[in-house]
Amino acid sequence: MIWFMFVTFVSFIVKGLCGFANTMVFTTLLSFGGSVMQHIMPVNLLLNYPTNVIMAWKDRKSLNRSVWLPLSIMVVVGTIPGTIFFKNTDTRWIEIIFGVMVILSVLDMMFRKSKPAVAEGKIDWKMGILGVLAGFVTGFCGIGVLVGTYVSKATDDTHAFKANACLVYFIGDTVKLLMYLLLDLLSVEILLESLMLYPAVVLGLWLGMKVSSLLKEAAVKKFVMIMLFLSGLALILTNL
Repeated sequence: MIWFMFVTFVSFIVKGLCGFANTMVFTTLLSFGGSVMQHIMPVNLLLNYPTNVIMAWKDRKSLNRSVWLPLSIMVVVGTIPGTIFFKNTDTRWIEIIFGVMVILSVLDMMFRKSKPAVAEGKIDWKMGILGVLAGFVTGFCGIGVLVGTYVSKATDDTHAFKANACLVYFIGDTVKLLMYLLLDLLSVEILLESLMLYPAVVLGLWLGMKVSSLLKEAAVKKFVMIMLFLSGLALILTNL
């Protein structure tokens, strides 16, 4: 439990810093510690659920309906089959795919233009595919980086990114929570374990948000990119 508390604390510092990527840290570190995805993901879902509300509310003035609403619909469409696939798939391949998607998403965010690539209220077919795929991957292995990639293409500052991304995460997690209940992926044991980890969630989230307010935006983005890339690579290598 001490290891779980430490991992939770660290991952939610990351959540507070950049609004996403905590799932990557949480699943990667616990996978290295021997935990299985079918145990990690339900716990992660219950820990994430309230924090997305907190972060979306904090930057609510930056919410843009033309960003979060269509993406939420696409994420819901993808989350349902993704969650079903998650229950019936070898977790080793889940982790490899997870790592590949992280690296591809990071490379996309590193080399794209800094200004939004999506005109307000307009979604081309590529962004539509990305949105549905983001939902599928979120349901499949919990990764939120593709949602982050989509939102980063449609927003131009950290506050807008965090607000819109976290609202989409919350909506997607609501659907995933219902799917987990229907598929018997949640248990009393997982619920109790999650409740025990909430102090680490609160402390880590508060610390991450505090540090984020003191850092320059460019520094936060650079930190996130480096961490995501290295963790994705490590996850692939350990499962090949």
